[in-house]
Amino acid sequence: MVSDEDDQSPFTRPRFIVAAAMLFLIIAGGVGIAIFGGNKEKSPTATPTPTATLAVEAEPDASTDVLDGSVCGLEGQELDGKVSKGPEADWDYQGVMAYPSSEEYGPAAEENYRYCFQRSPEGAVFAAANAVAQGSDLEIMLEWLNYFVADTPEGKQWLHEVSDEGSLAGSRTAIAGFRLLEYDGIRSRVDMASRVTVDGQTSYVSIIYPLVWEDGDWKLEVTDAEAPTDVAQLPDLAGYVAWSQ
Repeated sequence: MVSDEDDQSPFTRPRFIVAAAMLFLIIAGGVGIAIFGGNKEKSPTATPTPTATLAVEAEPDASTDVLDGSVCGLEGQELDGKVSKGPEADWDYQGVMAYPSSEEYGPAAEENYRYCFQRSPEGAVFAAANAVAQGSDLEIMLEWLNYFVADTPEGKQWLHEVSDEGSLAGSRTAIAGFRLLEYDGIRSRVDMASRVTVDGQTSYVSIIYPLVWEDGDWKLEVTDAEAPTDVAQLPDLAGYVAWSQ
């Protein structure tokens, strides 16, 4: 039996209207999370459960052309490293949401959506931040996801279930910070924290993006079609690198 308190909690009754938006939505009657159908409440400092990954060949020597390959010829690459402060960025808007860009880190190419990020820790962070913003744009979301989702069986399965029906009306979302959880030049896990406000009420949400370097760009590596990303409500931004417009 659901108590009145649970029924009124803004995070206990999510309605998954935009399952692919990679964004939290504001729903009538409260705040709901609608990100890939995932809805997890946990401590922001908890260690995420490892997920299965695609088998890959042994990493080539750094002198080979494989590591230099960029879908748009973007120069610069780093096979390890950390990001301890917010990278310098220019901020522009996608709808009402600000997103970062950089001549060095990307995005370095654009069609109806932005793509081509540097193979570096900072490039992975920029890719994840732009994913938050582009996932909020219903007009380009499906086209962008078909590019952004890596070639895995689970990714293909999930793309068949994606819907762009829904509405973002009434919400305001802003990137607030990040944590680079893993980076080895082939895979990266970026935890993006965002702030959502509706009717004067503000909450924070974490989305962890598992990225893989594929076809010269960072792509979303889906290993679970039911929960492509790891989503959690945050009490605050403790532990995150502050990064915003």
